[in-house]
Amino acid sequence: MISKKILWLGLLISLMGCQKSQPILSSAQTPNFLIILADDLGYTDIGYFGSEISTPNIDDLANNGLVLTNYYSAPLCAATRAELMSGTDHHIAGEGLMDVNVDGYDGYAGRLNDKVVSLATRLQGNGYNTFMTGKWHIGRNAGQRPASRGFDQSYIMTPGGSMHFAEGVDGLMRMGKVYFDNDQVVNELPEDFYSTDFFTDKMIEYIDGERDSGKPFFAYLAYTAPHWPLQAHDEDIAAQKGRYDDGYGVLREKRFQAWKDIGMGKASDELPNLPDDYTAWEDLSEDEKAISRRTMETYAAMVEHLDRGIGQVLDYLRETGQLDNTVVIFQSDNGAEASPGYAVLGQGADNSLENIGRVGSFVFLKQGWAEAGSAPFRQNKTYTTEGGVRVPAMVYGPKLGIAARRDDAVIMTYDIAPTLLDLAGISYDDTAEGKLPITGRSFVELLKGQEFTQRRGPNDVIGREHAGHGAIRKGDWKLTWENKERFWTGRLPKEGEPWANSGDPIAVDRLNPGSPAGDPIGEGGPWRLFNLANDPAEKYDLAEREPEKFAEMMQEWANYVETHQIVVKSGQP
Repeated sequence: MISKKILWLGLLISLMGCQKSQPILSSAQTPNFLIILADDLGYTDIGYFGSEISTPNIDDLANNGLVLTNYYSAPLCAATRAELMSGTDHHIAGEGLMDVNVDGYDGYAGRLNDKVVSLATRLQGNGYNTFMTGKWHIGRNAGQRPASRGFDQSYIMTPGGSMHFAEGVDGLMRMGKVYFDNDQVVNELPEDFYSTDFFTDKMIEYIDGERDSGKPFFAYLAYTAPHWPLQAHDEDIAAQKGRYDDGYGVLREKRFQAWKDIGMGKASDELPNLPDDYTAWEDLSEDEKAISRRTMETYAAMVEHLDRGIGQVLDYLRETGQLDNTVVIFQSDNGAEASPGYAVLGQGADNSLENIGRVGSFVFLKQGWAEAGSAPFRQNKTYTTEGGVRVPAMVYGPKLGIAARRDDAVIMTYDIAPTLLDLAGISYDDTAEGKLPITGRSFVELLKGQEFTQRRGPNDVIGREHAGHGAIRKGDWKLTWENKERFWTGRLPKEGEPWANSGDPIAVDRLNPGSPAGDPIGEGGPWRLFNLANDPAEKYDLAEREPEKFAEMMQEWANYVETHQIVVKSGQP
């Protein structure tokens, strides 16, 4: 059951929302919307943010759009997607714990729950054509997929990951029905299937098929690149040869300096501390270095190919005269993934050096390269530290009056839905429908270059939590807790019990208790306090030096747990 505090908060924000009947950008037409979501792309994996990887199309969006330098996702993919579609915190929207359906907890449904109205549904009901291609990951069963959540056409992958080529190996594909074409299960992919190419072509096909309809479109292009398993075309991998011979430590330093040189950071900023289990490049054997280099070459190849796919969509819209009236939003779904690998996945793969990245291989980006991808910030995907939740994001629409600049306003992924609805002139007060209202804040004023009256200030609080990793930000202050187990989901099932990620409901006592009381699920910590204005790398813990602020932030954490029905130590909210 969702807290009454959330309902009242949502109602208040809804009443503040746009009630206009006309779009409010500089266009006579209702604008189109294109959301491009990259999967596990690190903060400095884009050229604009300091990368050596060639990403001219994403860079063009940044150079000619509004770059959001203080933009937050959730700690990992499913939670971010739930926030994007719902306009509210992922605990409210049903993805409290990825893929885990906890009996009796709407916020832990393991999917986009039925208490929220999806962004696509809202736009579809107000005259938009709605299309999606790519990774859904917020509902795999009938009635939970895009066709039931407001999309006219969709070709999607339901789980968190899959092979990028049509030909795969045993392991991950055992997750069952993976691809759906307009809600019909796909039993066989085209022989030349490669995820980035296919999702690009299919999206262009959808948009072009309705060009004469007279209706604006909402296109959600959720690429699965560069998510594991790392796989790319041979020619793209070959183009990276030799680029990473110096190793990930050198790359991390170069990217961090480049990030500062372009004015994204201050000259006084420091690199964050490395994790205790970090292995220096110099400590790897020559064979380990060769494998590691080839893995990173494959990753970079995936990112460059992703950028070309984005370019194809933008070129199509430009050539058909639709880009001038399209708001384009680009973001990553979380920080870079420092994956330890999963023994159960990719069984039978050919991960020989010469085959890494090709059909039949199954490799993951490891910690060293991910630290380079997160360079200015601490840790990576799954953590609620800055490296896990602060992601590259930008909004493009120069012909609609969105000026090219950077802004450091704190913007959340769940702010996207109310912003797009405001741009389209669509009300989003759902109280009459008995649905949970949007709680994100529209940043339309920011897009228009006006005074941003909803800008989060020193007294505004945002929370992040997943799988025992917790954080509270209030103004420039941030409180964090890191679980000891990065990929925690729940205790192993007893014989006859369903797996936590099967979609079947599990009892709340299946979730591991934490310690001490009031902390996130799982054992970790201690709580640490940082001032992000002076220390964006979260390097200097001020918990002991600032006891009053620490106590204040702990109370804010308790409030967040209560209002968002987060499962903590006792197994009860």
